[in-house]
Amino acid sequence: MRRPITQIGQSIYEWLFTRPAQDNMVALGKLSAAVLGTTTQFNGLAVSPTAPASMQVSVAPGEIYMQTALEQTVYGTLAADTTHQIVKQGISLDATLITIAAPGVSGQSINYLIQATFQETDISVDPTNGTSPVVLQFYNDSNPSVPYNGPNNSGQTSNTFRQGSVVLSAKAGISATTGSQVTPSPDSGYVGIAVVTVANGQTSITSGNITAYSSAPAISERLGDKISQTTGDTRYVRSANVVTPTSDPTYADSSVNPPSTSWVRGAMSAIATAAGFAVNLGSNGYLKLPSWLGGVILQWGSTSSLAVNTNTTITLPLTFPNANLQTIVVGSSGAAAWVTVNGKTTSNFTVTNSNSSQNPSNAAFFAIGY
Repeated sequence: MRRPITQIGQSIYEWLFTRPAQDNMVALGKLSAAVLGTTTQFNGLAVSPTAPASMQVSVAPGEIYMQTALEQTVYGTLAADTTHQIVKQGISLDATLITIAAPGVSGQSINYLIQATFQETDISVDPTNGTSPVVLQFYNDSNPSVPYNGPNNSGQTSNTFRQGSVVLSAKAGISATTGSQVTPSPDSGYVGIAVVTVANGQTSITSGNITAYSSAPAISERLGDKISQTTGDTRYVRSANVVTPTSDPTYADSSVNPPSTSWVRGAMSAIATAAGFAVNLGSNGYLKLPSWLGGVILQWGSTSSLAVNTNTTITLPLTFPNANLQTIVVGSSGAAAWVTVNGKTTSNFTVTNSNSSQNPSNAAFFAIGY
């Protein structure tokens, strides 16, 4: 980052004002890029109905961040620079009203896209009193006590600021039968903020007519949100699966001994549960893998007293959340037991014993699903 150095007795140069302002802008732009990246994003600019409701919407104050040329045109006495690109900030300090028109055909509606872009303009304004445009005083070398009004005493106004602003507009979609209207895409250089839907005959806009644009690059979290303890605890801690080390006491160790990980051994069960594993090793049991391993579930068990030529429904130890992929049943009370599966769901299956000589019959089952 560049900072000016001044000398005692030196003359005043025009760039002593414009160059530091440019350097400060570059510094802010580089910081913005480091935090936000270089894609266009906006903060604030919430769209809401007016109060009282009308055929206008109000866009709240906010900012837009967009990468663009360092200087598109000459800035004071500094040359234009379109080679270097930085992230610039356009600011809107006041709410902006945008007028929306209802379609003229009965039974039709229009989707309006509220869109925004960054714009840089040179303006002439006196910030102390708001006068615009401004006639500046210039040095009169012929009579220094009487300054010129405007360049060369011409009385002409001069630009006093290069301003980065948020430019807002409503882009109308094509009027169509209500329910079939399509939201238009943002114009080149713009980003979508919100969609306002109005129908034929509508005389006011309510909050129900306003929705967020699906691809709106809004800054949804502030830096304080991302790094706060409360947010971190809410986002990353799973209170139902707290792992508590119990093997090692807490103590200070300044020796060169290698660090102990014995607490991990004592916490393996809790770690497995936190990772999503589950098991029941009973005679009717299951083994459940976590979702990041596909969520596969293996189940087993046995059943008894299967009457001949009768459908018997067997409940699984655990209901499959999605699908019962395969269920296999084998007779366990003798080779003469003919047991078949003739139906299955995520929570049970139906079996039939078709051997009249083995009544009742016992059977074992195995099921796999997820």
